[in-house]
Amino acid sequence: MFRKTAAAFGALAVMSMSTAAPAQDYQALREASIALYNTCLTAAGAAATSAGCACTAGFLGGALSEREYDIAARLGTIGTLIEGGASDAEVTAEVAAFFAAGYTEADADIVTAKLDVHTARGNAICSPYENRSVSS
Repeated sequence: MFRKTAAAFGALAVMSMSTAAPAQDYQALREASIALYNTCLTAAGAAATSAGCACTAGFLGGALSEREYDIAARLGTIGTLIEGGASDAEVTAEVAAFFAAGYTEADADIVTAKLDVHTARGNAICSPYENRSVSS
């Protein structure tokens, strides 16, 4: 039974990677994914690996709703700007874009709390890729 389930899961994974996306436009989701990936690379600095940050972006994509994922990406971008020494005007513009997208401070607080909850599980899942110690 396990072999059949594992084989079916493997086939599904291969199909999902090789088939085109449905007609629905996922551009905003793709952009959020790229923003989270880039935030991870920037935040982790020299310790970052491409695989670890890709895993993190993917994990969060499954753990958060699309709306929460977009909020997390926007918060990450704002944090990266602040940490990177961006001008006040750049940070203010990104914060204004956050609010213009219809998000609130309460939304930011809720997503931040969810990220805190998911951190331990995400670290357990993605740390092998960060440490490049993936083995069977």
